[in-house]
Amino acid sequence: MTVVVDRFGDGAPVRFVVHPGGLPVRRYRTLGVRGTLVVLSPDALTGPGVLDAEALVTQVANEVLDAHPEGPVRLVGWSLGGAVAWWVAERLLDRGRSVAPPVLLDAPARPPRHDARSLRTWACAWAAARRTPLPEAEAMEALRVAAWRAGSLRLPRLPLDAVCMDAAIRLPELDTAPWDEVAARVTRRTCPGDHYTMLGPAVGALLDDLEEAWTR
Repeated sequence: MTVVVDRFGDGAPVRFVVHPGGLPVRRYRTLGVRGTLVVLSPDALTGPGVLDAEALVTQVANEVLDAHPEGPVRLVGWSLGGAVAWWVAERLLDRGRSVAPPVLLDAPARPPRHDARSLRTWACAWAAARRTPLPEAEAMEALRVAAWRAGSLRLPRLPLDAVCMDAAIRLPELDTAPWDEVAARVTRRTCPGDHYTMLGPAVGALLDDLEEAWTR
């Protein structure tokens, strides 16, 4: 199990983004945020076999601690990466680190319960965002496996606030409401686009606004 690390930008603040795959990492460059984005892409989220959630979270948490040994940690997670970021927050709190409210980008709090119709809707949206040919059957199988893997990430209840940035165009079976059950308080924002096209300047502007509010 490895975690691929990409960095965009420079300086403070440093935000750690858990990327579950599905879209090119370079999409985070379009956010245009101030400071540094450290994008962590665990291959366990896209590789074959059963997901070892404990090992995954430990490895991502260690990457964060090695790169940022002091000061508050800022976590961001898109899609399934949101659940991983939340687990990493728990691990960091257990180690006595200060954690800013994690920012969850259209991150399901429960595994999507897809049927054939919803899988096809997701596959079409994914293919359109990739702008590259993707066989529908291949896309639907990848999405089915991703939903199955999400079931391995049971969200812990934490004494921590969370920020949910939901896509304005909702895809079926994506439920972000249960974050209210595991976070101390949830702040919600809406971003233009759907699950796959939301990663852009609007998200970056909201991240910068949240940073100003948190450090004020």
